[in-house]
Amino acid sequence: MVNHDQSSAAAPVNGARFVVYLSPTYDTERWITKWALTVKHEGASWQGNLTSDAPTATLQVPGFGGMFNVTLWASGPNLAWQELMPQSGDSGVECNSACQTMVGILASPMGYGASYWMDTICPLPIQPT
Repeated sequence: MVNHDQSSAAAPVNGARFVVYLSPTYDTERWITKWALTVKHEGASWQGNLTSDAPTATLQVPGFGGMFNVTLWASGPNLAWQELMPQSGDSGVECNSACQTMVGILASPMGYGASYWMDTICPLPIQPT
């Protein structure tokens, strides 16, 4: 589980967000040409998707955060359509309603494989000056 929750109660509450990033390492954008991300909330019936058809889109959870499970599928010139495994071994991420999680895709050299990582960024409390 990835948890970088550093937000405060004063942070805006508009729902967790998810984006996909293709790493420049190993020329990932060349080797991963199609991908599909599914994010499911644990304990709620909410599920959302992002795909390579809209690579810069943000998946906005409707007004809440919590524990989410991520599934990522990808393919490319040297990679058949397959589910990618997380580098950490855990596909769960905790993301509160003010945070954004980046799901980064990393191809192997020559694109014969790929994996992903997740990094959650939350706003820090504003300190009085």
